[in-house]
Amino acid sequence: MFAESRSPSRPLVELTPPDARLLRAGLAFNAVLSTLCATALLTLTEPISQAVGLVPAELTSLGLALAVFVGALVWQVRRRLPHLLAALLTSVADLGWVLASVIYVATTPLPPTGLWLVGGVAAGVGMAATLQLLGLRRLIREPDPDLGTQHRYVWSLEVNAPPEQLWTAVRDLAGIHKYSAGLASSSLRSGPTRGPGAIRDCSNTKGEAWSERVVAWEEGRAIDLEFLAEAPGFPFPMTRLLGGWRLRPTHAGAQVQVYWSFDLQRPMLAPVVVPLLAHQIERSFPAVIAAMTAPDLAAAPALGSSDPI
Repeated sequence: MFAESRSPSRPLVELTPPDARLLRAGLAFNAVLSTLCATALLTLTEPISQAVGLVPAELTSLGLALAVFVGALVWQVRRRLPHLLAALLTSVADLGWVLASVIYVATTPLPPTGLWLVGGVAAGVGMAATLQLLGLRRLIREPDPDLGTQHRYVWSLEVNAPPEQLWTAVRDLAGIHKYSAGLASSSLRSGPTRGPGAIRDCSNTKGEAWSERVVAWEEGRAIDLEFLAEAPGFPFPMTRLLGGWRLRPTHAGAQVQVYWSFDLQRPMLAPVVVPLLAHQIERSFPAVIAAMTAPDLAAAPALGSSDPI
């Protein structure tokens, strides 16, 4: 990462919303196609059975399963933030459908109508999977223009609490462990306790330890941190890792943004590692924010995360 002699201060990173349009388009196309297929399987069961050689009960079960699949697709399309892991699993399922269709056509004698029907649906599913995977690639490999990293993930949440209350928790560098049951300890080294140059040492309940250095600070609004990834025993699969907090007032309270910018030790694993990281963040960070906004910290739920911030 960076040598200790390098100046730790830099301008705050500008966060822009991820470009999820292509992924949403693929998911929406998939939802329309799956709806048409489910409707056909449930209403035209007998003629489809004669064309593709499956018994009506099998087609009805497949139609019901597709109806559930459509619900999952609509949930993904309507989300404010894309769910990378769900989109990845959806794409894998679509590719499985295409492969199963090819095997079925190759091993089962079908009339021309059945061939066109199975092949046409497989082609549509393959197109949806392609759009989704291209959209996922855009989100997974999102270079950070400010930091020069290959990946950036931004998570956000709107809460019914004033930004000042959240800032009190965020700026308490040594006390971050109070808000996350996954963290065993957090403390400050000697030196600055606020602003660029402050170094925080953290450990989680797994016994893993790491350090974070503040590189940018805007009182009341934002903090950027640089993880000392070159330190021996750094527990995360990154060669470079930076992150930070953003707080913005809203009509109802505040918007919280947390971001991670990083390079992976094994870049080829990014299509799996980044969605899994995003899924873990989405599962755990709402509890961290809930603890930060609890009127009485002692009564806050003992839930949290050992994810780096």
